[in-house]
Amino acid sequence: RLSASAYIDLGLACFTFAAIVCLARHGERRRPALMICAAFLFGIGLGSKYLALGYLLPMAVWAWYHSRSIQRTLLFLSIASIIGLPWYVYNAIHTGNPISPFAGDLFGYWPWRAEDAVAQIRQLDGLGSGRSPLALLKLPYNLTANHWDFSSPPTPWILAAAFPCFLSLPWMDRKLRPFAVLLLAAILIWFFSAQEIRYLAAFLPLWCLFSVWFLSRLFAHAGRAALPRKWTGRASGPLLATSSGLVLVLVLYHYHSNQWLVFPDEAVQLVSNREAFLKKRLPDYGLIDYLRSSEIENRKIYHMGNGALLTYVRNNRIIGDYFGIMGYQYFLDKYEGDPGGFIEDLKDEDISFLAARRDMNVFNIWETYIRNRLAVEYEDDRTVLFVIPERT
Repeated sequence: RLSASAYIDLGLACFTFAAIVCLARHGERRRPALMICAAFLFGIGLGSKYLALGYLLPMAVWAWYHSRSIQRTLLFLSIASIIGLPWYVYNAIHTGNPISPFAGDLFGYWPWRAEDAVAQIRQLDGLGSGRSPLALLKLPYNLTANHWDFSSPPTPWILAAAFPCFLSLPWMDRKLRPFAVLLLAAILIWFFSAQEIRYLAAFLPLWCLFSVWFLSRLFAHAGRAALPRKWTGRASGPLLATSSGLVLVLVLYHYHSNQWLVFPDEAVQLVSNREAFLKKRLPDYGLIDYLRSSEIENRKIYHMGNGALLTYVRNNRIIGDYFGIMGYQYFLDKYEGDPGGFIEDLKDEDISFLAARRDMNVFNIWETYIRNRLAVEYEDDRTVLFVIPERT
């Protein structure tokens, strides 16, 4: 589910978790190669997403905990930084800011503006269930029942089983305690910062493992009390109870999460729509191809389409989308079908081109208005690219 919109976060989860496991194995075996492998893996995580920068300090502490060596910890950080560095160099070359759009006051906000960064932070602050002690206590429930508040598809309810395990921390196996502390710290930092579920992605493997750990202990104890004595030997009883309990949970979860079973009509329509879409030619292929072959550079292009919005063309390449205040919904809410002032607002935002998809309802309504005021730069059977006159 997460991979549909956050595959970079899954890469971050894979490499960061793999680094954590390698460090833990190094703590058991004291093999330098495991420390180097962990540093290499975490370096790939650093190059996957900025969020990994927030894990530098925890990972450094983790490396020191398992190596008890300042020199090895510095080696770990050095290798990880070198492996992750190319992405930040690339970003600095293209935007002037190695961690764009963050630290804009220091490096500049291009291609964003300061207002865009503020709007993004404001949007993140509005996610989640609040940051009160009561909201923290209700977090397991809210993650499953009010998942859209966290900008997330439905969170599997069995993951809520991870939260009771924190209460058993003092009685937990000592090898598990550092992992549980790490997961708890990550959840608390996430809770008091930006409550978007994909920002916890690097710790999803730990989250899943502790959910299974708690459920297995629960079923094992329940099995001793509920199963006949002859079934509950020292080895077979807990194993039988754990296996049957986990099978039951997986069956229930499959039923509650499988839209073919719960929402069959909607599922059939969804698949039908997707198959129809995949048979179509990509809507903006001709336009993107034109932009790549033209001499347009360092220009903003506003898309009258779903999703975001502005594409920047630099060095003859499409380099990114704009997620600031000039979103598509912004114009729909502001004009409510009346295009008056639309072009002037685009000029105010220093937008050079307007790309309109022909199958967009709003474009069909405003087409005459737009064509009477703008020159056509490019046109095919799917899209039209208009030139917006510069403000004089």
